[in-house]
Order: sequence, then C-alpha cells, then structure tokens
Amino acid sequence: MKALTRPGGGDSRPSDGDQVIYHCTIQTLDGVVESTRSENGGRGAPIRHVLGKSKMIVELLEGISTMLKGEVAMF
Repeated sequence: MKALTRPGGGDSRPSDGDQVIYHCTIQTLDGVVESTRSENGGRGAPIRHVLGKSKMIVELLEGISTMLKGEVAMF
C-alpha cells in the first residue's frame, strides 16, 4: 500500500534497467529507526539501485516502480 505525501512531476515511471535514487526511513515495531536521511540519524546519502538488476525488498521494488520523479510516498 502506498500513501502519496507529495506528488511528482512528469508522466513517466521507472522500468527495468532504470537507475532509481531514493531516501528511505524505516521504523521497526519496537521503535528503532534506520534512515538514509541525516536529519533522522543517517549518513545523508541516498540509495541507488537499478530496477530489475539490484536486490531489493519486493514491496519496495513494486512501490518505486509506480512513482513519478520527485514523488514522496509512504509504504
């Protein structure tokens, strides 16, 4: 399930072979936060993956493939 926080621009979505660059913040059920964002304790460097070639969590892969450039969403 994806909840849109901020809409993206354009009308194309990434497909297999496209490089996607994104930030990710995950909170476990016991409250531990892992993040790529510096304001949440991460390094501040985004994650880079090539769709269809990089190992990714299936739900994240499915969600990212539905996003537009600049879109912010919660999964």
